[in-house]
Amino acid sequence: MPSPLRLPLRVVRALIHLVTGGGQTPPPPPRPADRWELQGLDGAAGAGASGAAGHSHDHGHSHDHGHSHDHGPATEAGPAVEAAGPAPLAVVPSATPNPLARKYSTNRTVVDGPRSRSYNAPSEARGDALGEAILAIEGVTGMFATGSFVTVLKTADASWDALDTAVIALLETHLAD
Repeated sequence: MPSPLRLPLRVVRALIHLVTGGGQTPPPPPRPADRWELQGLDGAAGAGASGAAGHSHDHGHSHDHGHSHDHGPATEAGPAVEAAGPAPLAVVPSATPNPLARKYSTNRTVVDGPRSRSYNAPSEARGDALGEAILAIEGVTGMFATGSFVTVLKTADASWDALDTAVIALLETHLAD
């Protein structure tokens, strides 16, 4: 077998590329579930926290996934894009680690700034039109909203199919300009 020092440089580079993955770093691991998303699961952190007693509504955490979706301005090589106004409103439901919670992401701001809204009863949402409307849906037991998404908690017997229709319709009405 020839000594590695006698291999052609292109072969050595190919081996290094193969072993190191080309110098690329792997993507970050998935984010851990928020305490709020695990609320109501047996043995989960925060499962016993309900109501306003000892509960801050500004949870001080980020839902940043460690990467940006900003692709920057169009370059000369790219096609010309005419400014046609904002993109159509989109609301996308997605599962969370808690089968009783679902996240509804939007391409609009639901809550401005670093604040969040968290309600576990209709009385807590008084004065917040979106919170009152979501908690009025049969089967909804709580909601958390910050930035461009809302997470909804439901009862065990409520159907996500029915709730998706109602929550998406409410968000579309609330966020329509």
